[in-house]
Amino acid sequence: RRAMSETASAPMVVWGLALAYPAGAIRRQRWAGAALLGLATLVRLHSAVFCAGLLACWLARRRWREAAEVSGVLGLGALAFGLLDRLTWGGWFHSAVKYLEFNLVEKGAEGWGTSPFGYYAETLWRAMPWAWLLLAALALVAARRAPGLAAVAAAFFLLHAWTPHKELRFILPLLPVLAGLSGAGLQVLAGEEAWRRAVPALVLAVSLQSAFHARALTFGELGMYMGSRPPGTSAWDDAGPVNRLLLEASRAEGLCGLKVEAAHLAWTGGVSHLHRAVPLYAHNGPPRGSGLFSHVLTPERAARGEVVARDGALALVKLPGSGCRADPDYSDRLP
Repeated sequence: RRAMSETASAPMVVWGLALAYPAGAIRRQRWAGAALLGLATLVRLHSAVFCAGLLACWLARRRWREAAEVSGVLGLGALAFGLLDRLTWGGWFHSAVKYLEFNLVEKGAEGWGTSPFGYYAETLWRAMPWAWLLLAALALVAARRAPGLAAVAAAFFLLHAWTPHKELRFILPLLPVLAGLSGAGLQVLAGEEAWRRAVPALVLAVSLQSAFHARALTFGELGMYMGSRPPGTSAWDDAGPVNRLLLEASRAEGLCGLKVEAAHLAWTGGVSHLHRAVPLYAHNGPPRGSGLFSHVLTPERAARGEVVARDGALALVKLPGSGCRADPDYSDRLP
């Protein structure tokens, strides 16, 4: 499956907060952490919540010099964000403005569905009930030791819960932050005799239970595709056969174009898995007789040609004939 901006920004958020949040952080740590949070915002605009939260924490400590340093680094990151948009889109902060207009003013994202305020809590409970309960409980315990970080995490969660259109992936950058808070909660409980041995054992048991349950997860438990797929559909290895065959296609001899008939390109790894400078067509692209591609990725029952590779019910097929004619209308650039 292709990587999303949430997963790309998550490591930057975690390391940014780990470096820049502690009250004892030295200057280069604060600068590096703030820079990582600025980069995370460039990758995923929602990460600006963590930037604002970090600055608020330093201001709440009344550490004015440190707050000014963090503010300066974040300001430089914002300048880089705006300049990148100016060079690529023709306007300062163009992508951010259009994103906010589409989601907050035009409410365009609601066209993909809306969910109630409790969607994230309920979905995490369905997907990993005991792990979610333990994670939340330990994070609450840690709020005594790291109140600022707990408040930032709560703000990120509540803002996403307030937004009508919800998908579980939207809060993925928050989960490792909660894991860090839960670690702090473990440290707090480790100082109390009654919890010293019981809690680590409980964490291990819950982790093992969650790991063994992963293969049984369904889209219903993950709160995804509720209107288009049966809730009991397995979420494990979704699009796996398509992506593995895209990797096979990347090594195929004579490949000069590929049409993916077996799935919508948006739900595959696309060119990141094909990794060849050849035209890649969607299921609604030109017909097989067009001469624009040499291979198709299709259900095996629809194979008409040389089967190069199989995965489950799908096949990579080389069409009769060889070579591809040039397609003057094809572009691998975004419109």
